[in-house]
Amino acid sequence: MQADTSPDNPQAQDDSGDDYADEIATFFLALRGSGLFLSPADSALIVEWREAGLPLATVLAGLHRGAARLLKRQRPLRSLRSVRRDVLNEARRRGRVPRDDERNGPSQEVEVAPPPAFEYDKVRSLVRAHIDALESLSSTDAPRLSLVGSPRTFGIPRPLVRRTSAALNEILEADDFGPGGPVSLLLELGRDFYEELWASLEDSARAEVDAFLRQSLGERLKTMSAEARDETLRELESRALRESVGLFNPIELFELWRAP
Repeated sequence: MQADTSPDNPQAQDDSGDDYADEIATFFLALRGSGLFLSPADSALIVEWREAGLPLATVLAGLHRGAARLLKRQRPLRSLRSVRRDVLNEARRRGRVPRDDERNGPSQEVEVAPPPAFEYDKVRSLVRAHIDALESLSSTDAPRLSLVGSPRTFGIPRPLVRRTSAALNEILEADDFGPGGPVSLLLELGRDFYEELWASLEDSARAEVDAFLRQSLGERLKTMSAEARDETLRELESRALRESVGLFNPIELFELWRAP
């Protein structure tokens, strides 16, 4: 009898190098748009979900819904715990209640709903539109883009365009998007794109934008820990560039994922 290695089998993920935790971490960091590693508390929460029997597809769908909810409220996605409730709600919605749900004691698992579906024609159309837009923005006669909080303008480096376009073409040709689907791949690619674009700006331009963002946060900066402050500023930096460039918009990407 062949072992069940589907994303809805957390134990199978353990047996194949802990793909369960890796997929969740990769997807979450792509959603957040910053950072390379999870905090110990977030890593512990993944273990909690795995031990509770939550399928991988359910957790990813819950993260997606939670990130979309926070984005619409213009609140930063800082940790897995900030969307923990969304993951549990997704489990209930799919009829997959954790074995130890909240404080209500053990409960019986029932049949799982299918994982989210993607409209692949829309996915490929959006990817092609991104490729065309990159080529247009990086052409020799393309207008310079404005930068929030700074009188300076900027362009997109040609090498960055080539690398990003190549990655988008790989997505076009992919047969398997993985448990996180094209949303995960495009969010991760967008995070890398804006991080590299930010690094390509002149030091003085980055300093002006940083000062503007700190001023816009005002007194809230004083109430944040150093880690929360840095994460918030990185997210706002990425958002500032995204507003100018117009690519890899999370809300637009979330529209590709319509959970049943």
